[in-house]
Amino acid sequence: MANVHTLRDISSNKGYRLGSMHEQELEETLHHSLKSISELNNCNETLQARYLKQVKDFDQEREGWNRERKQWESAFSNVNNNKQKLHTYALELIGETKQLKIENTNLTSENIRKDISLAKFKAENDIKSKKIKSLESMIKILEGKLSSAQKDFVLIQNDSLKKESEILSLKTKIAELENIESELEWKGN
Repeated sequence: MANVHTLRDISSNKGYRLGSMHEQELEETLHHSLKSISELNNCNETLQARYLKQVKDFDQEREGWNRERKQWESAFSNVNNNKQKLHTYALELIGETKQLKIENTNLTSENIRKDISLAKFKAENDIKSKKIKSLESMIKILEGKLSSAQKDFVLIQNDSLKKESEILSLKTKIAELENIESELEWKGN
């Protein structure tokens, strides 16, 4: 704004002078223009402050939306994970159901085979029961012999215990004699 001059500047330079009426109008217009510019600058500052506040508010609101969006995404992810787990569990149950049906069929067949085998075993059991009766009579005879052998064993065991007792007694006496001998040698030295 180096080229802008006021009317006072013109009058001091001995240049052209405007009439006092024009000069006053120009000064008023200039003053009015400067005042308008100042008001516009103030309005501009106010608008910029409002704009910056709105931008800041919008950024905060957008951050809130982003947080909420992330929460929803997480919730949807959890729902999808749970849905997948339920689907997997349902498939496992279906597989287990099929397996149980197969096992049930196998068990039914096995029960039928066992019933047939049971009938065979009953017939064989009758034959074996006759053999058992004859074996029982043999067992009675063998039990008598065993009882006699056990009595002999007890007698032999008692004799063995007596001999072990005598051996322990002799070992104790030998140990005592060795102690006496070592005491005598020690006193002799």
